Amino acid sequence: MKKILFVTHYSSMYGANKSMLKLISHLQGLSNKVEVLLPKKGELETHLKEMEIPYTIFPYCNWVKSSNEKNLKLALRKFFLLVSSIGVKLKFRAKKYDIIHSNSSCTNMGAIIASANNSKHIWHIREFLEEDYNLEFINKEKSINVMNNADKIISISNAINEKYKHCFDIGKMKTIYNGIDSADITSSKNKNENRIGILLSGYISEQKGHFHAIEAINLLSKKYKKRIRIFIAGEGEAFYELKKLVELYQLEDTVEFLGYVNNLNPYREKCSIALIPSLNEAFGRTLVEAMFSKMSLVVSNCAAFLELVSTKNAYFYDKNDYEALANVLENAIEAYEKGYTNKEVDENYIKAFNKYTSSQNAIEVNDVYKVVGG
Repeated sequence: MKKILFVTHYSSMYGANKSMLKLISHLQGLSNKVEVLLPKKGELETHLKEMEIPYTIFPYCNWVKSSNEKNLKLALRKFFLLVSSIGVKLKFRAKKYDIIHSNSSCTNMGAIIASANNSKHIWHIREFLEEDYNLEFINKEKSINVMNNADKIISISNAINEKYKHCFDIGKMKTIYNGIDSADITSSKNKNENRIGILLSGYISEQKGHFHAIEAINLLSKKYKKRIRIFIAGEGEAFYELKKLVELYQLEDTVEFLGYVNNLNPYREKCSIALIPSLNEAFGRTLVEAMFSKMSLVVSNCAAFLELVSTKNAYFYDKNDYEALANVLENAIEAYEKGYTNKEVDENYIKAFNKYTSSQNAIEVNDVYKVVGG
């Protein structure tokens, strides 16, 4: 039995932590003893308690910053990063783990702990940083060197590998797609009165393409205003700005903001189309969830999405062109109304079930543990 410490960079429940929890639940079934380190209280703690996973809360700072961060804030971040690095090292140096599993490239605390207690270190890269979250390393050269010292680097898509192939030792890199439990996802039933339901879920930001989505819906509003209902689930930095845009275009009767939703299944049952307009995405958890829920897919042509689903089974568009998005969304609406979607959604479900399950994800990660030892 291996003793593993997962280190996360935040305490809310979006993609990286959702994937981590599913991974942990399956790893425990593969005879691993798992603990989690998180930087503060949050919804993640609630889930850890419910799952009876041991955890430690210790305040620490991440080693990434916003690309437009001002000098004073950056100076404070560097100071707190130094202080928290020393604190984490002192707190964990006497503890013994076989493997430290860093759940993101946003934090280096796992590397510090692995070095302090001579553990094997797995670094799980779940984000692009600049391209999807407008983040960058405080010291990129140093960060790349530290990450290259990990025993294995797991990427959640080939698109991530492509970005870092000239930075990291290729022999250490391995692509393992995130996993979803199909049992957690209900199928689309479009129980939404006389309107076609369209679901857009996830963290709300410019990089996630929400503004393009509203621009496209506005272009279609005259023709489809009374025929569609858009559900936007999630919170984020651009939440209020996005609401203002909806109000500006007078789309309140078409677009409904749900806020953060812990269980999306009631809305999946109401929707027939999943709208996933990210400008860049390292994997595409919402895309795979939509494949499991048998919704038609309207997705941007970012690299990771093109890995996950066949172009013949989704409505792809140029991620920088909201007019193109409006066109393919209209095609998806018309196809659904004419009943043309059954084959594509069934094929997407089969592919997701064969390639993107939590159990498969855990088996592949556990195989990495066996290779690195510990």
